[in-house]
Parts: sequence; structure tokens; C-alpha cells
Amino acid sequence: MGFLGAGAVAAMQKSIKDNKALRKKRKSLKEISENYHEKAKDKAPEYNKMSEEAFEQFKAELHAKKKKEKTIRLTMVGVLVILGILMLIYVV
Repeated sequence: MGFLGAGAVAAMQKSIKDNKALRKKRKSLKEISENYHEKAKDKAPEYNKMSEEAFEQFKAELHAKKKKEKTIRLTMVGVLVILGILMLIYVV
């Protein structure tokens, strides 16, 4: 193992020393979770409120949009199936 040289060994030792120094600075999981829960208690999430009429309108628009997308998707699949069948008939 003479090919490593003193520089590589010194770099490995320095890396190990630096990693040990970093380990001492880390917070434990208990400390992290305590800090999180303390901060979470201070702020309650605020959600956007929507009136019943606006919510019903939103649901109707969403339903119409999904229905349109479903129709387009089924049309595309149908066209591709028909084209595939026509290509099979033409080739054979």
C-alpha cells in the first residue's frame, strides 16, 4: 500500500476529524421535535374560506372540465383503435 502516499492518509485523517467535530454540533431528534411542536402551536394554519355558492359553482366547473377531458380522451382512444384496425386490414 505504498502507492497511497502521505498526503492521502493525512486527508483521510483530517476528514475523519472534521466529521467527528460535526457530529457534536447536531441536535437530537427529541430537541428537533420539541422545537417543531412549540412553533406549530403558535401559528394555526389559515385556509381560504369559500362561500357555499362559490363552492357549488367551483364543483360544477370542475365536473364539466373533467367530463370534457374524459370525452376527449375516449375520442382519441377510439380514433387510434380504428386507425389500428384499418392499418391491420390494409397490411393483410
